[in-house]
Amino acid sequence: MKKIGPIKIKLNKLLRTSSVGRCMDVIYHLIEKHKKQHHPFYQQEWWTKDRTSSETKQCVAVSQICIGLMNSKNDLVGFVRVLTESI
Repeated sequence: MKKIGPIKIKLNKLLRTSSVGRCMDVIYHLIEKHKKQHHPFYQQEWWTKDRTSSETKQCVAVSQICIGLMNSKNDLVGFVRVLTESI
């Protein structure tokens, strides 16, 4: 059995019992389809709108925690990443 951290366990439990959890799934790794869907999210914000797809992929690659939300069609509809200085 793969060990997962306490954040993942709490998030999964929360989503299973919420109305969001009944229509969306949580992912912790982006597959290629989701990576392509992820970049347009950055294009909507003033501080990231000029990033290239390559730069967006690099940002995700160096993030300690990535969490995505998928709808029933397996499309990425939400994304968050966590960074830390590890101090």
